[in-house]
Amino acid sequence: MLFRSVRLQRVELAKGAGVITGNAWLSWARSAFSVVADSDGVPVEAIDAFRVDRARLTGVLRNFKARGSGTLDRPLWQVDGYVPDLYVGDEGIGALSGRLQLAGNVLTLQELRARSDRLQVGCAGTITLDDGYTAAANCQFMHTSLDPYFKFVGRELPFNRVIASGSFDIVGPIADTPHLSVAARIDDASLSFSGYQIRNDGPVELAFADNTFRLSRVRFQGEDTRLALSGEANVTARTFDMAASGQASLGVLQAFYPSISASGGATLTARLSGTFDKPMLTGRADLSNGR
Repeated sequence: MLFRSVRLQRVELAKGAGVITGNAWLSWARSAFSVVADSDGVPVEAIDAFRVDRARLTGVLRNFKARGSGTLDRPLWQVDGYVPDLYVGDEGIGALSGRLQLAGNVLTLQELRARSDRLQVGCAGTITLDDGYTAAANCQFMHTSLDPYFKFVGRELPFNRVIASGSFDIVGPIADTPHLSVAARIDDASLSFSGYQIRNDGPVELAFADNTFRLSRVRFQGEDTRLALSGEANVTARTFDMAASGQASLGVLQAFYPSISASGGATLTARLSGTFDKPMLTGRADLSNGR
């Protein structure tokens, strides 16, 4: 006897401490299917798609709904989910909500938002599930504290607090960084360290393209400080070509050298060149009222 279709009802699966329930229908004759699945209480760390090597994600997935239909060669999926208290390592992200659609091999981020008292982030766009995971997406962030998460991307930086608002666009294959382009604009930034605070002087514009980081427009100002940064870092060649110029308070030195007590100001020009393995910093500083 040859079955032309199959129907499953009231299917129940356990995933960690959570339960997934649903119904499904599959027709080989029509080459079509339909799936309805709901779950609540599934631990985020039990989901393979949420596993990140450098930063362990934890939390509980609530109100998860998945709806799939269409033909086997052109499936259409709609997925909604909510994590009320997501953590990255020991740092809280807050409430994460998402609405995704998968049509064929194109994943559309219809809505992806994270909200807490330390960050407000939202993203939308598409990711094609090809070999390079080709993306076209935009993310916006408002009054977001960045300093708690520096430890997940590199060594700790000397900033006590960094709060920023802005946006960034991602275009190209995420898995092929030499052909990936990222453009970021920071409209409002506040950096604090060792009791000293600086802010952006106009929009800060950063870019990554052709495997090169570029400081398109970077200017900061603070008490007795007005600095402009420019240049690039070529990841392929592993070289630096960056410059800084302007006036700076010597109090900034205490962020990098806590044992130093300094006051006064300096007019400076500096250049960072060389390679990632052998960087070379050169420049000149004229001190005024230095102590």
